[in-house]
Amino acid sequence: MNPLRAFGRAVFDSAHVLRSQHKAGRKARILLAYWRLTFKLVTVAPLLRLRRERFCGFRVESFDYETLHFLFREIFVRSEYWFDSSSDQPLIFDCGANIGMATLFFKWLYPRSVIHCFEPDRPTFEMLRRNVQANHLTDVHPHNVALSDVVGAVEFFVSASRNGSLLMSLDPQRTTAADYKSTIVDGTKLSAFVNGTPVDLVKLDIEGAEGVVLRDLVESGVIRKVKQFVVEYPPQRGRLRLSDRRSVGITAGARGISGHHGASVPVRFVGRASLRRADVRVAHIHVLLLGWRILQRRRKLEL
Repeated sequence: MNPLRAFGRAVFDSAHVLRSQHKAGRKARILLAYWRLTFKLVTVAPLLRLRRERFCGFRVESFDYETLHFLFREIFVRSEYWFDSSSDQPLIFDCGANIGMATLFFKWLYPRSVIHCFEPDRPTFEMLRRNVQANHLTDVHPHNVALSDVVGAVEFFVSASRNGSLLMSLDPQRTTAADYKSTIVDGTKLSAFVNGTPVDLVKLDIEGAEGVVLRDLVESGVIRKVKQFVVEYPPQRGRLRLSDRRSVGITAGARGISGHHGASVPVRFVGRASLRRADVRVAHIHVLLLGWRILQRRRKLEL
């Protein structure tokens, strides 16, 4: 890590924190923690194998300090998952929870929130669970499953040399070709967890499986229960892949993504370029259920 680059980036990030919607006291806590983590990243981390840290009242265990610093910057400093809720007890789905940094952020925003965390990789899931237990988080429910459009065993690709990699995926093309191995994990549908109660936020960071999860939500009809999405997307795509858009009946437009049933669901798209750069883009998704409605009408006619 180049010290000049790290500290220079911290200056620009500090300006972002000062412009954020956090209250003054929280801005100060984020800035103090960020500068302390950045100083340790460039001075101590190269010499020692740091894996634990404290910030904003939380104790966090990680696989490596660089990833911990990156996640803190992306989630707390850049506030990529910040959202406004009309309830002080929002229901949140953290899809692709990794070690739980976003879950901690959501609990920091809304201490009474109810959160379901989904993480398929077993070692990462165990660390997620330890972080939840170490911070005595209530109403947090970790699930060791991969979100897909099928229920049962699915093939999952992980780094062969780095636990907790941010590029683990159901899609082997999302991993580094020379550094991945295949594992079998339990797969399930996100729609199974929507039991009629409105979901205040769905955070999707599932490395290439966004399309199949959205298709499941659309085909089941429960997508209308979701108030907001935050979706991670690769910068080289910028949008959902064409095959994914067709599969869920949505199309891309100049103002975002739209479709045919008229129900509008706000979405914030978050682009992760690398461990050293994050790009946030804001759009609105208009998820269209025309195909689903036509299917339902055909079934009624057949009866």
